[in-house]
Amino acid sequence: MASVLEKHWIGACRYYEVPKDVTEQWWKYVQTRYTESQRAYHTLEHLREMFGYFDHDKAKLRSPHLVAFSIFFHDIIYNPKNGAPRNEEESAAEFVRFAEEANLKAGKTIIPKDQVSTCHKWIVKV
Repeated sequence: MASVLEKHWIGACRYYEVPKDVTEQWWKYVQTRYTESQRAYHTLEHLREMFGYFDHDKAKLRSPHLVAFSIFFHDIIYNPKNGAPRNEEESAAEFVRFAEEANLKAGKTIIPKDQVSTCHKWIVKV
């Protein structure tokens, strides 16, 4: 049975028609990153908390699936020695890498450049 977080991940990926293999590979990556030993706060529990707020206000959002990706990627890179803004910049770069891989595997643009740019900005500003 899929967790609440996995359901959000799959929902965002399905919306953009991300190929199944990319969806599954990156979901494993998200889980791995958010369970790293150096994390005290930026964990899967933190994501669950954020998605609680997301679910409460989802109907008010213009781009809920893009917001979901920004939540998943906002702290995917976390090195306490680096801090902000480097962690955020590297996290945003990981979203771009995900989007590029999804577009490449799909053989077409499924996550448009303007939306990739928007999500990148949201991640860096968090």
